[in-house]
Amino acid sequence: VRKGENDMIAKLRKQKALFMLPGILVLSLVTVGCDLDAENPNALVEEDLGDPAVAGAMANGALNTTSNGIGAMITPGSVLTDETTWIGSRDAWGSLDKGQVSDVYNEFVDGQWNQITEGRWMADQAVKTLEAFQSEGTLSDTEILARAYLYAGVVRVYIADWFEDFVYSDKTISGVPIGKGNMMTVYDEAITILKSGLSTTSDSEMKARFNAMIARAYFAKAIHAGGLNGGGFVTSGDAKTYADAALSTWDETSKYQIKYSSTTVSSDFSWQVNGRSELEFGIRPDGIGDPFPADLVDTDASVDVADPQGNALGPADPRLAA
Repeated sequence: VRKGENDMIAKLRKQKALFMLPGILVLSLVTVGCDLDAENPNALVEEDLGDPAVAGAMANGALNTTSNGIGAMITPGSVLTDETTWIGSRDAWGSLDKGQVSDVYNEFVDGQWNQITEGRWMADQAVKTLEAFQSEGTLSDTEILARAYLYAGVVRVYIADWFEDFVYSDKTISGVPIGKGNMMTVYDEAITILKSGLSTTSDSEMKARFNAMIARAYFAKAIHAGGLNGGGFVTSGDAKTYADAALSTWDETSKYQIKYSSTTVSSDFSWQVNGRSELEFGIRPDGIGDPFPADLVDTDASVDVADPQGNALGPADPRLAA
């Protein structure tokens, strides 16, 4: 660069600074005495949760976070069991489509922990807080507490269904792993919590929900314990007892479902199917059937499973063959 060009650049920089200086001075005068401190009347802090007026909101929060977690949980399960088929661009879904559960580098194997653990924490927090309100005599409606019990029980059933190990953390404080050999105790926790809800509610519809979920927990625990008889049915007297109790209010067509919508919470499962188009239902509603029959999970442990690029991934996961 020539000397004359250097002088010109220096001159332009000085002129730029001179133009900026008046603006800075004006801004300084305008903002004198302004400390940017503002009061937001709608702001909520954790201490506000000690107000009995928030009881209903806490139960709703437990429902929303639990629903969000369940919506995330059923996505990989649907691919593994061929209820849906991978048709998108993310190979991790393709690996699950072939039954590869054990790849710790697959983001979809345990990525749902974030959502489901939020549901577990929020449901437990709601139960703890609402129980305190009840003992203090400030809970306006015991049915709100019953709802919290329901969500705390439901979220545990899903955790026990899908995880081989789990941790109950408290915000930033890490918990102790439950342990692979102890996950059936999560079903026991769910059953205890659901029975607490059953004894709390006086609403017949809620009683049916509790009875149905208790039966569901006993049923799932029996499956994990190898409780299938020769006919392929679960042998569990407890599951039958509570199922019969639920059917005293409901009938065989009754369903208790989480409804996702634009006004409540979204479902990751729905988004993967309808939004990102990574997955497609194996059985189509138009009756055509499974458009990708070759995607069925290979449960033959003597044959290696291949990824979408043809690379051998090892034998089929024995947990899917069980």
